[in-house]
Amino acid sequence: MWRNHFTCDILAENGSAHIESLCKWGPTTFSHRTRVLPSGKPPEDTETLVQADPTWQLEYDDFLQRCSSGVGTNIDNDQLIEKHLTSMAAQAMELTL
Repeated sequence: MWRNHFTCDILAENGSAHIESLCKWGPTTFSHRTRVLPSGKPPEDTETLVQADPTWQLEYDDFLQRCSSGVGTNIDNDQLIEKHLTSMAAQAMELTL
């Protein structure tokens, strides 16, 4: 796309949550919908956040702290995260079959 765009939709039994865009590309919108049984239009709560991208400063501050203290990263932690993400992806694929 010519413009970066991010969406995340989490669907659950009693409602859903939706994120549109990220702060670094403009306003971020979070919407929460509550399921109406047996049917009907769900009520929706929406919040819009407008701010500069907060992640880069946090990452940079962490990097500087690690450099000054001599504490590096731990590849074991990265490998553990990758293992869990791979496992969750495999489980998700099994549910779709």
